[in-house]
Amino acid sequence: MWQRLGRMGTISEFWRIFGEVNPEHIREEAERPFRLLLLGAPGSGKTTLAEALAGGRDERARAADVLLDVDHGEVAIRPNGDGDGATSMPAVALPAPIAPFEVATLPRADFSVCVIDGTRRVNGADRRAIEALRRAGRRCAVFLNKCDVIENMPKLRYDTYAALGDMPPDRIAFGAANRAEDVETVVAQLLLEGLPGSRLALARRLPALRRAVGDEIIVETARVNAEFALLSNLPANIPIVGGLLGGGADFLVLTKNQGMMIFKLAAIHGRDLRSKPTLAAEVAPVVGAAFLWRTIARELIGMLPSFVAAVPKTAIGYVGTYVVGKMAQYYYAKGSRPTREMMRRFSGEAAHGWRRLVEARAQLPQLALWPTKRGIKA
Repeated sequence: MWQRLGRMGTISEFWRIFGEVNPEHIREEAERPFRLLLLGAPGSGKTTLAEALAGGRDERARAADVLLDVDHGEVAIRPNGDGDGATSMPAVALPAPIAPFEVATLPRADFSVCVIDGTRRVNGADRRAIEALRRAGRRCAVFLNKCDVIENMPKLRYDTYAALGDMPPDRIAFGAANRAEDVETVVAQLLLEGLPGSRLALARRLPALRRAVGDEIIVETARVNAEFALLSNLPANIPIVGGLLGGGADFLVLTKNQGMMIFKLAAIHGRDLRSKPTLAAEVAPVVGAAFLWRTIARELIGMLPSFVAAVPKTAIGYVGTYVVGKMAQYYYAKGSRPTREMMRRFSGEAAHGWRRLVEARAQLPQLALWPTKRGIKA
């Protein structure tokens, strides 16, 4: 056992397996072109939202080719003429002619978000802009902005749903563009659901989406590895399956899955995926210790009978993958290794996620070997 441990639990083994992972399709998805359009009346906060998505005002210019913000149809006019002294009445907002609502006059985009100032509710110009987009077959969603100063949110929600009629409720969101947590959760969900299959490209170009996409990638990979760890625990005498999953194949598959996860995290944080040696050299010192720890744990558990080992093996498949992912995510975002305190936090999050996964085991194959709630400690 210890000879195999020495062979499989080193940084060099991590390097070898990491080198076998092909990130080409990840690179293609991460570099997939897209364009988002933020449409709203002047003062709605669409520019603030654009800056928040791009990672700040200074970074906004770098995302100019994928993130556009455009005013729609409200113009200020003077009721009694345009000449000086024609009237002392203040300017009032009236709907502009229909031309600005014609989709042909708008920039082409793969997805549009209509930003509305929540303090003044939905008006006719907003409705016409949204209806024009939908009639033209453009994918769109609605974001009610400035909700941080709204006192009666239930009324705002009711009025908004009523005003927008048949707009699907899951395409309407409420928040504040100047609150990072709203942009990184509420707006991120709108964009990710609006452009399915483009999450790597969205997060690569729009930093505000990186945490949500990164967390999704990590949990997704951890679940897959937990499932595979369960399957690898099937008795070896089962024809085909037993032989396929024996002999260290589980370690190879789990590690390759983690390698793919690391490539995806590198992609959304702007790393160049064309040089695998560079990526491996960058991340190996950060996550290498986690690989070694997982290998030792799996070797020790391998001495247990298969039915007894099912719970800890699947737990290690999930927890080990989650911790590796969070370490890599932290490094790419912060440029440094996580502290011991952060590591304890990652481990706690992983254990909590594992317990929730077991409780909701219907999401995974309904096999007799899948551990029940009695098999783990709360």
